[in-house]
Amino acid sequence: MKRHFGVVVALTVFLLLNSVVLASAYDFNGETVVIATVHNENAYFRNDPINLAYIEQVERDFNVKIEFQQVLTWGGRVDEIMASVMAGDPAGDIVYFYTTDTHLLAEALRPVDVLDESYWAGLTGYHADKSLYSYQGVPYAVPVGGNYHYGNDLASAQILLWNVDFFEENGLENPYELMLAGEWTWDKFLEICKQATADTDGDGQIDQWGVQGWDPMMLAQIFAFTNNGSFVTIDDNGKAVFTGNTEPVLEALNFVHDLNYVHRVMYPETIGPWDHANPFYEGRVAFFVQEFQRLRVNIPHRQFEQGVVFLPKGPRAEEYVVPNWANGIAGFPVGGDKPVEALAELVAAIYKTTDKYNNGDYRGLVTDFYIDHVDNEMTLEAIDMALDLVKFWDIIPHDNFAAVIESVVNGDVSAASAMEQVAPEVQAGLDALFN
Repeated sequence: MKRHFGVVVALTVFLLLNSVVLASAYDFNGETVVIATVHNENAYFRNDPINLAYIEQVERDFNVKIEFQQVLTWGGRVDEIMASVMAGDPAGDIVYFYTTDTHLLAEALRPVDVLDESYWAGLTGYHADKSLYSYQGVPYAVPVGGNYHYGNDLASAQILLWNVDFFEENGLENPYELMLAGEWTWDKFLEICKQATADTDGDGQIDQWGVQGWDPMMLAQIFAFTNNGSFVTIDDNGKAVFTGNTEPVLEALNFVHDLNYVHRVMYPETIGPWDHANPFYEGRVAFFVQEFQRLRVNIPHRQFEQGVVFLPKGPRAEEYVVPNWANGIAGFPVGGDKPVEALAELVAAIYKTTDKYNNGDYRGLVTDFYIDHVDNEMTLEAIDMALDLVKFWDIIPHDNFAAVIESVVNGDVSAASAMEQVAPEVQAGLDALFN
């Protein structure tokens, strides 16, 4: 039965209203700071009275006018930022992009190595890892994981959704309890998927599946991580090395292949993450490989209780991991005339990325982002635990790497031979980019 796990709205409103913006050390002298965004920030900051009051307080404290301009597109953001800088007219004083873009945009951004260590130490959660914003050892951006962007901290992080009602009705082991006990492994996952996969109407065709996934590249990346593997590894000398041909990764590639073609427990069609008409929401799949942000999307035809569990551990892993495609960050284009230190502090205030602005309640802000959209307490617990387990996807400089992975997962070529064949070209790309 689908349930709604709510909160006392009055408490949330009280906390928001009493958010403290401290007096700023930076004065913009009434100037306008333009923030070029991919998403509609005005819908959040200007259309909600509570958030409007907050952003107006920030403007007073910094003596600044903040102007959000949605002038960047999802697919074109890198080219749009680069083109604006090359034309001598940057898209904004601050530009929004993602951790996957930094190496592509570095030459168009002002380094932020002028920020002292106290700034980085003050960032909350995994944001304090300076390497997330760096290219060749130099940081070029700062995080924007605050306010509604606190959801962004886990938005693109992959987990398994599971049909709690189906598990209870069919007497299947509870994966959340297995996870807490440290017993949530590839073997146990496969065992449950086999138990869940069935021909329920006797027509000779499977119509109940163990797991539903995405495209092969996504599955390969996340299962490599869960087996303590990685396609790219930074060695002891700081060099980026292609490790897609190592045993942990090869085992992951074979595991994904076998889910599809040996055990046949995976729903056979690739359905995009934003497609509401899919078998999991119709109750025909036990597990769904998804992202945390999907928890906030209302699926009217989902009529069962939904839970969250981490991806299972492979045989070479001791800890769970929460793979994350990327996270939103902010940079300051070349040609800008406002001090980097002042802009970085303004970003921290707007998006509440430091204890100074989030009142030391980083985890609370993250869970509050999801709390009205989950079915049970264990999902909130998983969200809280996930913040300590995030690992970002590898950057793999190879134009056709996804196609290579697809050929492996589909059984057209062995994992070992495919990875050995592309290894020299990928390594050359890594050397050119990072070494």
